[in-house]
Amino acid sequence: MIMRLNKFIAKCGITSRRKADELIENGKVKLNGKIVKELGVEIDTEKNTVEIEGKLLKIEPSILIVANKPIGYVTSLSDKHASYIVTDLIKDVKYRFFPVGRLDKDAEGLLLLTNDGNIAYRLTHPKFEIEKEYTVWINKEFNKSQIKTLESGIYCENERLKAKSIELLEDKKLRIVLTEGKKREIKKMLEATGYRVEKLQRVRIGNLRLGTLKSGEYKIYKGKDVEEKLAQITKL
Repeated sequence: MIMRLNKFIAKCGITSRRKADELIENGKVKLNGKIVKELGVEIDTEKNTVEIEGKLLKIEPSILIVANKPIGYVTSLSDKHASYIVTDLIKDVKYRFFPVGRLDKDAEGLLLLTNDGNIAYRLTHPKFEIEKEYTVWINKEFNKSQIKTLESGIYCENERLKAKSIELLEDKKLRIVLTEGKKREIKKMLEATGYRVEKLQRVRIGNLRLGTLKSGEYKIYKGKDVEEKLAQITKL
C-alpha cells in the first residue's frame, strides 16, 4: 500500500501526523536504513522499512476505546506525580494506545483512547469542530445574562475562550458545548465570570453519548466497528 510517511507513522500508533512531521524534520526517522528529513515522502508499506530511534515500525490493527474516566485519573501516558493515569483503567490490550484529547484530573466522563494517530487527528483537530458536551455544577446561581458573553468569547491569560452553546439546566447546573479542547477551558471561563466549578462531567463527543457506562468502565472497538463508531461520532 502506498502511503505518506507521516500517515504511516501515525497508523503505527507512535504519534499524530503533525508530530510525525516533527520527528522527520528532526532526523529521528529512517527509511530503508537512511535518515529522511523531507516531508511528504510516500512509501510502500509492504516493501519499505521505517525506523524511529532503532525501533522498526509496523501497522497495528486500529482500536478505539470508549471509557468513562473517573475523577482522580490523569489523561496522560505517564506522569511521575500522578497516582493514577487513564491507561491504568484499560486491561487486556496488547497494543500501545493513548488518550484522544484531554479531560482534567478532577473531571469525569466520556474519554476516547486509540492506537491510531489518524483517528486521533480526525477527532481532535479544530477544523473538524467535533462537539464536546459537558454537564457542569457550579457554586452559586448562574446569571443567564452571562450566556451571551461566554458564547461570544472572553480573553483569559492571553487566550480566547469560547463556548459554542450554554444552557441553564438548574440554578447551579449548566450544559456547556465546546468545539475546542483548550486546557481547563470551562473552569477558566467560569472563574473569569465569578463562578467556581464544583463538578464537571463530559457526557458527549460528537454524536456519541456516555450512555450507561459506569465510572471506570470501557468498551473496545476493533475492525469494522472502529469505522462505524467513528462515523457515529464525526457524522462522516
